Amino acid sequence: MEDWVAKGEGGAVNLIMTQPRRISAIGVAERIANEMNTGIGDLVGYSIRLESKRSARTKILVCTTGVLLRRLESDRELRGVTHIVVDECHERDLDTDFLLIILRDLLPTRPNLRIILMSATINAQIFRDYFLGCGSFHIPGRTFPVTSYYLEHALQHTNFVIEPHSEFCRKDVEPWLSHEEEEELRLQYEKPEYQELLGGPVPSHVLKQLHRVDPEKINFELVAAVVRHIHSQVDPPTGNKTPGAILVFVPGLSEIKKTVRMLSEDAWVKGGKGKSSKGRDEGKGESGKGGNWGKGGAGAGAGAGGPEITKEGLWVLPLHSMISVNDQRLVFKRPPPGARKVVVTTNIAETSITIDDVEYVVDCGRHKQTKYDPQNRVSMLVDCVETKANAKQRRGRAGRVKAGVCYHLLNVRKWRRMDDFEKPEMLRVPLDSLCLRVSLMGMGHPAKVLAKAITPPSDAAVLSSLQQLVELSAVELREKFQGPAGTEGASPDAAEREIGADGWDKDDQQRLLKAKLRLTPLGNHLAQLPVDAGCGKLLVLGCIFGVPRDVCTVAAALSMKSPFSVNAGVGKGGGKGETDKRKLELAADLESDQLLLVRLFERWEKLGKNSPAARTWCRENSLDSHTFETISEMRKHLLGTLVEQGFATYEQTDTRPRQGLSGARGGASEYTKLMPACLSSIASATEEFDRRRFQLLRTLLCAALWPNVMLRKDNGTCYARNQASLAFHPSSVLALQSDAASQDASGDWSCPQCQFFNFATREECRSCWGPKPLPGQKKKGKVVRHRAFMYGEKVRSLANRPGQKSETLCRDCCGVPLKALYLLGHRVQVDFLHGRMSLDGWIHCQAAPRDASMLLGLRRRLQDVLTRRLAKSTLYSQGAEDCEVVNVMTQILVMDVE
Repeated sequence: MEDWVAKGEGGAVNLIMTQPRRISAIGVAERIANEMNTGIGDLVGYSIRLESKRSARTKILVCTTGVLLRRLESDRELRGVTHIVVDECHERDLDTDFLLIILRDLLPTRPNLRIILMSATINAQIFRDYFLGCGSFHIPGRTFPVTSYYLEHALQHTNFVIEPHSEFCRKDVEPWLSHEEEEELRLQYEKPEYQELLGGPVPSHVLKQLHRVDPEKINFELVAAVVRHIHSQVDPPTGNKTPGAILVFVPGLSEIKKTVRMLSEDAWVKGGKGKSSKGRDEGKGESGKGGNWGKGGAGAGAGAGGPEITKEGLWVLPLHSMISVNDQRLVFKRPPPGARKVVVTTNIAETSITIDDVEYVVDCGRHKQTKYDPQNRVSMLVDCVETKANAKQRRGRAGRVKAGVCYHLLNVRKWRRMDDFEKPEMLRVPLDSLCLRVSLMGMGHPAKVLAKAITPPSDAAVLSSLQQLVELSAVELREKFQGPAGTEGASPDAAEREIGADGWDKDDQQRLLKAKLRLTPLGNHLAQLPVDAGCGKLLVLGCIFGVPRDVCTVAAALSMKSPFSVNAGVGKGGGKGETDKRKLELAADLESDQLLLVRLFERWEKLGKNSPAARTWCRENSLDSHTFETISEMRKHLLGTLVEQGFATYEQTDTRPRQGLSGARGGASEYTKLMPACLSSIASATEEFDRRRFQLLRTLLCAALWPNVMLRKDNGTCYARNQASLAFHPSSVLALQSDAASQDASGDWSCPQCQFFNFATREECRSCWGPKPLPGQKKKGKVVRHRAFMYGEKVRSLANRPGQKSETLCRDCCGVPLKALYLLGHRVQVDFLHGRMSLDGWIHCQAAPRDASMLLGLRRRLQDVLTRRLAKSTLYSQGAEDCEVVNVMTQILVMDVE
């Protein structure tokens, strides 16, 4: 910028910098504006989803990668832009890798465009090769030096002992190290590559502990011992000086809870199986006994005053996206005088946020990474060893304010074998939205375009996404089906109808990878909406059926984290058990995670959003009001997009406070007048109106989430196409309802006082000795009534304990009526001779020929309405015939008749 100004060309500068996260984009923009002594929105601005601060004078714009990709959809040459800075390239997220494909193709037509790829841990050679030998340079950092220690140092500094029968001791070897084995291990550590990291010989007692360490487990007692060693030996508090904070990295929320509990309780002595001999010998067993969370004792959750200080002087704070925003903000505050702040977090603190008083880092050496099986469309969140790039980012957190110290709790032998960089996200996630965006931009076949990526995805991953888009009716083949004699088939679109009709065989798959594709009118609309393809179809159908505001609430809620907040400390006094109980009560008979979110959001709105009543209600039900605020902003953005594209009217999307959705005051009639007649005619009957409205949303989810459907057998087990066994995810209200019903049937019971699970034979609670509830006192769980369910995604839980089985679990589940499957599903085949109907070749039912003919006719009529509305891009403006079709379909879908 300064260089161009000095040359008298400052007015021509138009620089765009991309960041992978919203919080990073805002933070970087504020930092640049501060250093240039200008305000945000003047020379420097930012643009993120739902928010933008820029003006005509803005020369440097910091935005998320997705915002720049949206601009490229309408301005492929980035006219007027002089510089593109792509930050945090080492993360290799999906949007960044796709952006690099576009920028590399853009350079021949824009040779004067400057493209800068930037990262603190970038693998420069890969990017140099990708951009055909471009130049690179290194800017020395301004951070302070950080001393790195490894597991060998941690065991030596703390004199930590792993007892032979500890859960953290290896079970595949003898715990005792023979003299020959010890000498062999010592010789290994004398190799130059290990001595470079260790700086000296490894003592004999440390070698014995290294032999016992289970490399696949995190030793939480050792983590606590290292934290206490830093607090008491490395940098003990003196006077009124505030000691430097300690940042502890663990893989996930459950590990955060265990670490917080270990630091907050008297774990040094009561840890039992693996202990620090220093703490045992010196009698420091009281450490952490006073570490209560609020009023509920250690681990009871942050109370109104936040976490208390332990007797050792540790202020232990959790940091995770699932805890409430108020608890997250505590990590940026200074601790009370004389106390040391200890933040226990995941990789969210690697790059996204900076805690400016951190001087020490304890890195457990593991993180959770998403892996994806494209053939079964199953995601897995796997606990695995971090990469060296991750470790370097974590270590760098300690050198921001002064020289720091980092303990990597991995031995140097494993450190040497670690991967340098993380696997690109393009190889780990579904590519549905990316394939849709490629088709919208007219770049060619998605398989050929994505093959130009730095690390191309497999054909199987691209094929899986294309199959999903075909079944969503978002993509179709451009070629026409040719008959056996070379003549054109009976219908010009027979190819589109026949592909995948009897399952996706190899011929269909090869044809899909090689044939020319085009977006359908529906696909064209889906690609322009700022949500994934499934949510986009939900928005489009919601506009046609007259409920745009409700479907926007569903789409916004699904794109955010769950509003149910989680306490990092878990004790007898509450936590997950009480939250699950409240969730079941709030869900009542909905049997849907999505509809539960709608009900909660509408209740929050009715109570006045940020009013004292709404905050009290959120607190009583373990809900995070900040999540509802974000959902409200996202819904407003989606509604504005629908109005802008002609999908809905302003009156339909007006979100001003009103007495109720069906009330007469405040403009509710404007909201209901474009609904189907079977809904608008009963708007004054609140209870029945809401029942029908929720039933309509339930069936629209059936069309939007297709083909993610599973069926339940009489014995309660679930199955899907090519999947013999499925289960509800533990976070789903359907899982809670199923467990409650099973518990009632078996006679088992949960204690009303402490929520402890007890078998039917016990008359007293095994935890608090409270009496078993009498039959009239116990509220029976409701049996799940639906036989079919739609789900958002499948995840695979891995067996982490002996005897535990790996399961395929379904998130974001919603019970749907079977008639909705046949009316809104992808493909129905009818055998009139035998009176049978088949849906996508695997869901079968008996049907009289007359009923089957009526169903096929309704499906054709609805498809005609969709085609006409999508072609005109005014989904809310329907003729009399279209309104009648939509009303009849709605009547069939919302009435309680199968």
